[in-house]
Amino acid sequence: MKYDELIKESLEELSEIEKKQKLVQFEKRVRFLILLKSREATTQKEAGSRVGWKQRQSQKIWQIYRQAGLVAVLKASDKRGFGKLSSVQISRLNEYLRNSERGVWRKFSSIWKSRSASGIQLAG
Repeated sequence: MKYDELIKESLEELSEIEKKQKLVQFEKRVRFLILLKSREATTQKEAGSRVGWKQRQSQKIWQIYRQAGLVAVLKASDKRGFGKLSSVQISRLNEYLRNSERGVWRKFSSIWKSRSASGIQLAG
């Protein structure tokens, strides 16, 4: 791929933008584009590894750049949450765990009481 032609911004512009970044994640994204534009790296994988990314992260940033440009690459993600679970799923999971803990505790208590009453000691 001819990244030097596909990346619209000049190396000078990218360098200035890189210097202005306050967050390392955005600095790395601009550095990634600089490496491709300058041909210091010939592949997305190589440029990504030079900034500490795996291949998938490199592909993702390149895709964002190609679809929406530098502004999108430097935009903070709107994704909030806990991985792939929605807030509703997290709420249900928490409720399940609370109920399960009570159930497990009740079972443990009843086993403990029955063993204590019969004189059986639990290993510990």
